[in-house]
Amino acid sequence: MTKSFNFIGRLFFASAFAVSIPPKIYKFNIILENYLNKGLNEQFAFLLLFSEILCLVIGVSFFVFSKYSKIGPCLLFLYLLSNTFFFLKPFDMENFFINIGYIGALIYILTPDNRLISSKFNFSIFIDVLESLFDLILNKKK
Repeated sequence: MTKSFNFIGRLFFASAFAVSIPPKIYKFNIILENYLNKGLNEQFAFLLLFSEILCLVIGVSFFVFSKYSKIGPCLLFLYLLSNTFFFLKPFDMENFFINIGYIGALIYILTPDNRLISSKFNFSIFIDVLESLFDLILNKKK
């Protein structure tokens, strides 16, 4: 069951990035125009937007389907760095701090030693309680 929770957690986290892929594709010209209005060179703006889409697609795929690979989180991190830059001028506080939160989560994921949470907390007990709860719920429905 722990493997299932691991996959579901990666899937849910990746969905926050995946939902931004379709609008970037079908609103490509509008977003490109927005980048140009912010003063970017046309070739650079096109390359930036295209690379953002690639980082999202490949990053989400690796993050969800390859739990041992750090490529997915790295690509999502690169996407967030470029994307967060655009919230600085004019300052968009809400989106800026949402991105900062995602960046913090990705930094946590990318750290070699993920034991930043106090070792006094036994995560396996928490998972056992969740498994028991799911079993109880599923058995009541039968």
